[in-house]
Amino acid sequence: DRAALVVFDHAIETLQPLQPATARTKTALHLALNGVDVGGTTDLCGGWLAGCRELATAQDADGQSAASTRPRRALLLTDGQANVGITNPVELQAHAAELRQRGIGTTAIGVGDDYDQALWLGSRPACASRCPTASTENSSIPFPPAAKARRSPST
Repeated sequence: DRAALVVFDHAIETLQPLQPATARTKTALHLALNGVDVGGTTDLCGGWLAGCRELATAQDADGQSAASTRPRRALLLTDGQANVGITNPVELQAHAAELRQRGIGTTAIGVGDDYDQALWLGSRPACASRCPTASTENSSIPFPPAAKARRSPST
C-alpha cells in the first residue's frame, strides 16, 4: 500500500507525497492531519486532481509505472462545496470519467451537514465512485471540521 496527503482550500498543498505506507509514513500522516485546520474557500477540483496526480505518477520499486500493477484510488474527504477553480459539476464529472479511464478511481466522503451530494452523485457512473456521507456529529471518525482544511500556522 501507498499513501499521500493533499490538503486544500483556495490553495493546494501536498503534505505527504505518495510513498509506501510504512509505520513511519503512517505516523507522519497522523501528525500532519493533527495540523490540519479549517481554511477558506474550496478548490475541490484542484485538490482532488493534485491527489490523483500523485497516483498517476506512482512508480514501482523498479522505476516502472505502477499504473498496470496496482489499484489506484483517491479518497476525497470534502464538504463538496466547490466554489473556487473548476466548480461546474459536468466538468468535474468529465475529469472523473477521464481518471477512471486511466485506472484512477475516487471515493468521495462527504463531511458536514451541508455536503453537496448532488455534485458527486452525477459522477458515480463515470468513475465508479462511492459517495458516503460522514456526519461531523455522532461520529467516532476524527475528521477535520471540513475538507476545506489547511495546515494551522503552528505546524
